[in-house]
Amino acid sequence: MQLPTIKFSQLLSSVKEDMHKYDAEGMIDPIRLIKVVRRCNEVLGSPIYQRKTCAVQVENFKANLPLDLYKIEMVFAVGEFKSYTSLIATGNHYEWSGVRNACMCEGGLSVCVTPLEQHQPTYTINTFTKVNLTENSLPRICKYSPNRHWFGSTYTIDIQEEIIQTSFKEGLLYISYLADLTDEKTGEVLVPFHARLNDYYEYSIKAKILEDMLVNSEADVSNVLQYIKQERNFSFTEAVDFVTSRSYRDWSEMKKKDELEFYSKYYSIFY
Repeated sequence: MQLPTIKFSQLLSSVKEDMHKYDAEGMIDPIRLIKVVRRCNEVLGSPIYQRKTCAVQVENFKANLPLDLYKIEMVFAVGEFKSYTSLIATGNHYEWSGVRNACMCEGGLSVCVTPLEQHQPTYTINTFTKVNLTENSLPRICKYSPNRHWFGSTYTIDIQEEIIQTSFKEGLLYISYLADLTDEKTGEVLVPFHARLNDYYEYSIKAKILEDMLVNSEADVSNVLQYIKQERNFSFTEAVDFVTSRSYRDWSEMKKKDELEFYSKYYSIFY
C-alpha cells in the first residue's frame, strides 16, 4: 500500500486561504511550519521519509545536522575521508555517482574506487569508529538504530537542537539518516494526504501560527487559538481512528519491516 501525499505548499495554501488576514500581514512562515508536519507524523506514527547519507565536518567540537534530517539511523566518527557525491545504501553495499565497488566491512567502510572519467578524483573512506550518545541525543535517533546499543567508545556526541556537540575538536562524522520525503522534480517536502488526516495537519499548523503570534506580537488571538485547538483535538481523534484502521496498518507494517531489515544488516556488521 502506498500512502498518498501532497506537496507541503498545497497544504499551506489551504491554511493561508482560511487565514488570509494573517497571511497578508506576513505572519505565516513556511520554514517554521515544516516542523509541525514532522511532529504530526511522529504523533500519528506515520513516518514519511527517504534514507540519505552524508559526512559533516566537526570544527571546534561542533557540527551542523543536515537541514532535512528527521532522525538518525547510524552515526560514526570517520578516520579518513575525501568528499563524495550521492552515497546510496543498497544492502551491504554503497553506490556513488562515479564510484564503484564500495562494500561495508567489519571495522569500517572499505572503498575501492573506479572513477568513470579519466580525471575524476579518487574517493576514500576508512575506519568507522563507534560513538557514545548522551540521553539528550536519543529523541533524534531511530529506535532501531544500532547506536543505541553501543557503549564504551572513546568518543561521545550530544545532539542539541540542530547542532552536534562532540568530544573531539576536529574531524568528520558519517551520518545515515531519515530525511523529509520530497518531490523528485521540485525537491519540495511531501505530506500525508487523506480526507481523515488533512484537518489534523491543517489545524496543527494554524495553532502554531497563532501561538507564534501570541508570543511574538501584541495581537489578541487567544480566543481564536482556543477554538483552533478545540478543532485540532477533534480532528486528531479522526486521524487516530484512521491510522489504527486495517488499511493503514498494512502500510505501517511494511515500513516497520524495512526498519528491522536495516537494523539486522548493519547491527550484525559490528557484532
